[in-house]
Amino acid sequence: MRTTLLLALTSLTTACALDTSSTQSEVNVNTKNEVLSKELIKSIQKRTQDYRKAENAIADGWIPYADGECFAEEEDGELHAVGAFFDYPDAIDGVIDPLQPESLLYEPQADGSFELTGVEYWVPFDLWTDANPPTLEGVPLNYEEDMGMWGLHVWVWRENPEGITAESNPNVHCP
Repeated sequence: MRTTLLLALTSLTTACALDTSSTQSEVNVNTKNEVLSKELIKSIQKRTQDYRKAENAIADGWIPYADGECFAEEEDGELHAVGAFFDYPDAIDGVIDPLQPESLLYEPQADGSFELTGVEYWVPFDLWTDANPPTLEGVPLNYEEDMGMWGLHVWVWRENPEGITAESNPNVHCP
């Protein structure tokens, strides 16, 4: 959740070059044993590859949420980051499109740059009328009351030992 702990970030610059060695391509199960296909993960990576550099995302209309501040949450006494969110306003339409996430997730770096770690799919409650939660490849989005939405993080660019759709990632840090 974005609102648990807020850590300030001061500047927006570039991310890093493409390096798929840290991706979660083999272990695709979250802590609830929910699975996303390798094909979907590769498709999301292909779709978001250009956004490894944050300035490309900004140029394409992605907007840093809360000026690119980094968010983290405490889990079992440990601080786990979610990172900075860059939202795409045109995607916030109440539809889950696997190739058009609503947000990009970035890890802010000490030098002010950002490293792409994953994506988030989300639907505001007022745009979802079905009694069941929205899903991505059969995986239900999480009810996030404090944000007024259904949401699902997918860690396609950073290995997550807690699972590809876990809420936070202990391998993501805020400076």
